Amino acid sequence: MQELAARLRSLVRETVPDATEIAYPGWHGPGFRHPKWGCFCGMFPREDSVRLLFENGATILDPDGTLEGCGNQTRDVHIRRREDARVRPFKRLA
Repeated sequence: MQELAARLRSLVRETVPDATEIAYPGWHGPGFRHPKWGCFCGMFPREDSVRLLFENGATILDPDGTLEGCGNQTRDVHIRRREDARVRPFKRLA
């Protein structure tokens, strides 16, 4: 999972170069902040996956169905293999 988390961290930086990584106490994973949008996503490593949560994911256009969840605000992606962490779908979400 460490390799997967490192890949996702790079993917966020590549997709949103203005983002800064922030450690939020209690989150159990890093958050990413953009100068205009504020906190826009967080990364949460698990035993079998890394969860990338988008703070306002419910408002993101997602024609490929990449995002999971049905809440009023957040959506997430569970990455289980390196092949799941591809740049193209994430660029569409940015």
